[in-house]
Amino acid sequence: MTRRIAAVAALLVMGTIWACSDDGNPAATSEGAVCAAPADTLTGAWDVMETIDESGCGGGTSFDNYVATVSQNGNDLEVTAQGGTFSGTICGPIVRWTGSFPDPDGGTVMVTDLTLTLGAGGNTLSGQASWVWSDGVDSCSGTTQADLTRL
Repeated sequence: MTRRIAAVAALLVMGTIWACSDDGNPAATSEGAVCAAPADTLTGAWDVMETIDESGCGGGTSFDNYVATVSQNGNDLEVTAQGGTFSGTICGPIVRWTGSFPDPDGGTVMVTDLTLTLGAGGNTLSGQASWVWSDGVDSCSGTTQADLTRL
């Protein structure tokens, strides 16, 4: 029992250190979540290159390239891409967002979790997304590797 309490205390201390901004004060998102101050400003246009694993939907690997536009207010992000608007956050160098967009072949794609890491210099983001496609009757899921470069 003592080890478990010590482990929980260590995790709480580590979490508190992670959740502080550069000046030691916590930063908060519009939803009230506490996270580290943004490592950089992401506002602007980003070139997005995706490698999409559609094997869970009976497909293979496909590729997509498009431009995403990011607006940032503190830790909060609004991302416009592929006909959808996504809400997210930047906590330190970690970027997350969720949302949905219409699939050109029918149905809707819901990005359930997208986590990107900001590269050194603040001009690249890379990471992975999980998504679910649905047409209201059928559904399937997959993952996407995303690499973004600031334009």
